[in-house]
Amino acid sequence: MSACLIWICVPTLAVLLIFYSLTDVSKPDVDGVIASTIWSTNTLGARAAPTLQLVFIFTRHGSRGPTFTYPSCPYHPLNTNYWPNGWMALTARGHVQMYKLGLKFRSLYNGFLDRIYRLEDLQANSTLFTRTMMSASQFLAGLFPSRGYQLWNKYLPWQPVPIYPTYKDHQEIAYA
Repeated sequence: MSACLIWICVPTLAVLLIFYSLTDVSKPDVDGVIASTIWSTNTLGARAAPTLQLVFIFTRHGSRGPTFTYPSCPYHPLNTNYWPNGWMALTARGHVQMYKLGLKFRSLYNGFLDRIYRLEDLQANSTLFTRTMMSASQFLAGLFPSRGYQLWNKYLPWQPVPIYPTYKDHQEIAYA
């Protein structure tokens, strides 16, 4: 068994070392075009890459109540004990899911996004369903927490970000 592991690990390690030695990990030249590209984009964080120019993010809404039921369903759609926010509405779990997703994207694109929200950097769109507008709001709250001069209430670290409604379904864009 140990001989088999050696025969697997040694070639794997050799291949990794060869790829590592062939990889150019030098810092980019700060003169000329590269410098203008770096400073013209929001490359501020440790993960910043001068090649990243534009990001499209498509998300689905968070967890919600059901859209239909069956005749003997014990969870009646009008029962507020089961669906306190209403039927087909975003649940508390859905709110948390979308907020955490915004935090995750903040950590992934921290170098590309500014620390504060700026209107010219982002446009958020949503369909006109309440659950999708609320999901977008929660996502953006995680993506752009209130900081600095945008902190308007020390007990509520939330930065309002406008969400533009789309009046028709553009799903063909996502599948193109």
